[in-house]
Amino acid sequence: MTTLLLHHDSSALHDTGQGHPERPARIQAVMAALSQGPFTGLERREAPAATPAQLARAHPPAFVEGLLAAIPEQGLARVDADTVVSPESGEASIRAAGAIIAAIDAVFAGE
Repeated sequence: MTTLLLHHDSSALHDTGQGHPERPARIQAVMAALSQGPFTGLERREAPAATPAQLARAHPPAFVEGLLAAIPEQGLARVDADTVVSPESGEASIRAAGAIIAAIDAVFAGE
């Protein structure tokens, strides 16, 4: 059996500010650990961007558009009490959704 790792560099640029548990250091630590020892043989692919049609299967288009419109050009912005976004957060979230979709497609394709 092959294990697939889907990743995009934008995930490490999703900055939520100092002290927030969802921070770039977490993904950097995970990716560093997955580059060693028994994980060196993982099949690696770049996470694709989810399309608007794919995102609409889980979220109303107005929700997606509103969330992406909240992404700041500079600095940080709060979407709610727990969710902080930065300029790269939109790309990171679209790639994360695309990774999930690609992973499911790979399983169904027998990869």
